[in-house]
Amino acid sequence: MAFKAYCAMDIFSRKVVGSRVEEREVDDLAAEMFEIAFGEHGIPGAVHADSGAAMRSSAVADLLAAYGVTKTHNRPRVSNDNPFSKSEFRTMKYRPGYPGTFETLEEARAHLDEYVAWYNGNHKHSGIALFSPNEVHDGSWREARQRRDAVQQAYYDAHPERFRKRPRTPAPPGSSASTSPNPSNNHSPHDSTQPDNDRSQQNQTSILTKHPINHEACNKGSYERVDSWAAGGLRRTTSPVSADLRAASSTRRLARTSEQSTGAACPRAMLACTRG
Repeated sequence: MAFKAYCAMDIFSRKVVGSRVEEREVDDLAAEMFEIAFGEHGIPGAVHADSGAAMRSSAVADLLAAYGVTKTHNRPRVSNDNPFSKSEFRTMKYRPGYPGTFETLEEARAHLDEYVAWYNGNHKHSGIALFSPNEVHDGSWREARQRRDAVQQAYYDAHPERFRKRPRTPAPPGSSASTSPNPSNNHSPHDSTQPDNDRSQQNQTSILTKHPINHEACNKGSYERVDSWAAGGLRRTTSPVSADLRAASSTRRLARTSEQSTGAACPRAMLACTRG
């Protein structure tokens, strides 16, 4: 028996907005996950999913169409068409303490619930300037960036000889702060936040006017976001993995890495990423 993990993620904040573990991959269960996520987080402009049976099902397609959500999928034999959800699955599988196998469905669900809470609230994501998904999603990354920048600039002022130039404090991609001067250099945080909020509000309104969504929390951030989600599925078996199978899997993974580094085709990469 294999347990199936479903996941939906906000692309810009990398926040996991929907997840569940079931005994089988069922169209209606995937559609139900999306419907619950829509109720909790609002309706996105688009959902990009892998090419699994549930994500391509008519049940999911009908639900997204009813809410006016654009739906896209991976291209055949293209392993990096859904990098956000696949990266999140890799984080889950390679995180210290990951058990690898689960004896019961309840055990798998408990682990996923714990993991999602950690990922959203504590994981410092390299793709969003080492802020947590929750911080980027609700806009509180601004205050965290101010604190980081204050520490860096104080250290620079104390030891300028250790630097080639004044350090910059990264901001999440897509935010105006990611291309603007450091918050402590030229202007106060109050001077920089108001125009960003205005642009964010205009962007969301132009895309999502059909849906009465409360974006008050999202508007605290400065990034100009187009609300899009990534979704995918992961299969984890309950049976222990033998040493021989682990060695064979490692050999295949090394072979795929070698093919990719030399520019050769890698037709199995999508299957490996999708099914874990």
